[in-house]
Amino acid sequence: MFEYENQVPERKPHTFLGLDFSMNGLYKDSEGNEADYPRYYRKWEKKLEREQRKLSHMQKGSRNWEKQRIKVAAFWQIGP
Repeated sequence: MFEYENQVPERKPHTFLGLDFSMNGLYKDSEGNEADYPRYYRKWEKKLEREQRKLSHMQKGSRNWEKQRIKVAAFWQIGP
């Protein structure tokens, strides 16, 4: 047992907060609050699908195909 000159009184916590991890919302606490994340990835995923679909309908090697290819490639760099 250790003894100190200035003993700190032991304090009991009054309230507890429980956190629950889930893949969908990342966390939820015991009071029912959830994190509201902006979900950028899901939004960009839908736009990327649409842009890839446009690209697939274009004639390969055309000027418009090249412009659309650059748009699709930009999604992989930083997103729209």
